[in-house]
Amino acid sequence: MTKLTNKIAKSFATLALILSMGSTALAENKVVGGAEMFPDKNIIENAVNSGDHKTL
Repeated sequence: MTKLTNKIAKSFATLALILSMGSTALAENKVVGGAEMFPDKNIIENAVNSGDHKTL
């Protein structure tokens, strides 16, 4: 690669990294019944902490 091509490739890689970090920082977990719903938990684990689902 030429120096210019290498510099452009690094710039695009840096931009992609910055954009991916920004989108995850802006993502917020949903709140149901006053409890935050986490993407790493299943529906039962999330619903158990929700004030809207007392019968579980």
